Amino acid sequence: MKCLLVFCAKNGLYLIIPILIFFTGCADRQIDVSEEFWENTDSKIGLVVDAQRHGRLYKCGSQGLLDMAITDALSGEGHYINTVQPYGFLKIANYFKTELELAGFQTKVYPKTIDVGDFPEISWPKKDIYKYDLSYIFEEMGCDKIIVLRLSKYGIIRYFYSFIALNEPEALVDVHGVMVEKEGNRVIWDSGKNNCYIRREVNGEWKQPPDYPNMTKALELASEESKMFMLEKFFKDRISEKSLRKWELSMAELGENNPDILKMRRLMWRMDNISALSVTCKKPYIMTRNCSDWSGPKKKINIDGIKAELASNEEGTVVLVKNQGLSDHSKNKKILISVLKIIMNHNIKINKLTGLYVTKSPHQYFGYFIEVDQDLYSILNANSENHQN
Repeated sequence: MKCLLVFCAKNGLYLIIPILIFFTGCADRQIDVSEEFWENTDSKIGLVVDAQRHGRLYKCGSQGLLDMAITDALSGEGHYINTVQPYGFLKIANYFKTELELAGFQTKVYPKTIDVGDFPEISWPKKDIYKYDLSYIFEEMGCDKIIVLRLSKYGIIRYFYSFIALNEPEALVDVHGVMVEKEGNRVIWDSGKNNCYIRREVNGEWKQPPDYPNMTKALELASEESKMFMLEKFFKDRISEKSLRKWELSMAELGENNPDILKMRRLMWRMDNISALSVTCKKPYIMTRNCSDWSGPKKKINIDGIKAELASNEEGTVVLVKNQGLSDHSKNKKILISVLKIIMNHNIKINKLTGLYVTKSPHQYFGYFIEVDQDLYSILNANSENHQN
């Protein structure tokens, strides 16, 4: 049982309301590739892509059946996106093949896309046992291990109230990867199901029928991002310069060629996550400077015009940063991007980046732990004072 402190606004006052929550069910698991895997290069690796056949319009919000029928009929962008196929993502198996062969493994790419949902499900699978029985694929490919690279969402997302659209379309891509070994159908790598949920705003006018070029480009960029996300999750620092340059060229061809922005995106994709409800000033790090078990970080700072709160360990090499006041994940994301810029400008090495979540809404973080190799706490304080002056 946990006590969640929820901040509510009433008559201009912020009230702290303790809510008792009983936690059951499963958290989003993430399993890193072990060092033992990289040492055993005798393994034969099969690569399988599971991807939907075309794009979709994902509708969120409050809609009845009639509202949904009306929006389906009037949505020109929805009709168009149903014709767009995820050709870019399908190349991800070739990226993995290149990297694995550079590491010394024998690899084989399955010649067609699959739908893992078509495979038999394992009844009551134990922990770390893959839900779907891949024995047929193992036999056909003659491999010891299979990597499944899954594109679970591909299209655009819009929010509706009744049949009224509340936002402009955004590109949406959601991917998930696992590596399963033949013996026991056991999962030995899992990217985490809630970790790669990429949304891209359309740059410029989106309403450009019949082929919606700006909206299509946003979707292509999101798809390219998802490929590097999967490479980062699996290979981490082992990614070759060849694959990095190939990916950067693909992004540049789509109009995104700022190397600093691309580097920051890669840093953010390496982020782990942890429930904010399990965090104290002594767990997962011992935070001795400006930390409260009740309210979190206490040091008030300014980061690029955004009011933030800061705490750290004694050496300043682990900081906890979040926005001031009511938790706002969009402000926290801007704070993180600003801190990453400062880190890059000072040539600081990031050892670990961890997002704090309250609910498992993808990429809605309410603060960040940043573990580095220098005194980041003092640097952020100095930056805040310079900004205020």
